[in-house]
Amino acid sequence: MVKKYSKPPITEALFDIQVELPKEITIETIDGLSSPLLDLFPKKRPRRKSSMKIEVKGDSPPSADFSDFGIDGFLFWSEDEKQVTQFRLDGFSFSRLKPYPPRGWEETYPQMVELWNFYKDSLKPLLVKRVAVRYINLIEIPKPLGEMDWGSYFNWAPPVFGELPHQIEQFAYRTTIQFPAESIKAVITILTGPLQEPAKTTAIFDLDVFKEIHLSLDQFRIDPLFEKLREIKDDLFEAGLTETLKREFE
Repeated sequence: MVKKYSKPPITEALFDIQVELPKEITIETIDGLSSPLLDLFPKKRPRRKSSMKIEVKGDSPPSADFSDFGIDGFLFWSEDEKQVTQFRLDGFSFSRLKPYPPRGWEETYPQMVELWNFYKDSLKPLLVKRVAVRYINLIEIPKPLGEMDWGSYFNWAPPVFGELPHQIEQFAYRTTIQFPAESIKAVITILTGPLQEPAKTTAIFDLDVFKEIHLSLDQFRIDPLFEKLREIKDDLFEAGLTETLKREFE
C-alpha cells in the first residue's frame, strides 16, 4: 500500500516514454500538433538536441567539440509553469513541478496518459523503447550543514571517518540497481543541494526508475508497466529515508 504524505518533498515528478517514430515523421509534423496543446499549455518553446565532447591529448589543454543537431521537439508549458509536456522525435514526457497536488499520482498519471494518447494516436510510433518514472525530491533539514548527522535522516548516508575531526561540506551518492524479475533498473542519487538558509541543509533525493523494452503499440500495456515503476519508486523512497525524516512530511 502506498503511503501518503501531506507535505511530500517532491520538486518534480516526471513520466517519460521513448519511442521510434516512422521515418516520414519530421519536426514539422510535431509542430503541426501544437494547436490543441496550446489550449492547456499556452507557452511553447523549441527543444534543441546537442552534445559536447571533451578530448584530452597528452599535455595539451582539453579541447571541446560542441555539436548542435537542431530542434528535435517542443516543450509546452502551462500558464503557471507548474506542468510541462514534451513532444519529441524520440518520445514524449510529462512533468509536474512543485507544489505536488494533494491527490498525487491519481491526478498526475491520468494527465500523462491523456497526453500520451494524443501523441501516439497522432504520430503512431513503430516501437516503444523505454518507459521511466523519475521523482526528484528537494528535502530541507533543520540543521546547518556542518552539524548534519546524515545517518539520522538517510539510510544511505556518507561514511563517518573514524575519530578524525571533520565536517562533510559536500556529499554525492549515486548507484544503479536492478530488479531482474521485472527487468527494471533504478538510478538513485543523493547529494547536497543549494544552500538556501544557513540554519538548514538542503538535500536532493532523486529516484529514476525505468524499463527498456521493445514493444509495438499493440503490445504496449501502459498501466501495468507504470504501476510497477511506481511501486519500486515508492519502495525506494521508503527504504532510503529514516523514520525521523519521513515524519517531517506527514
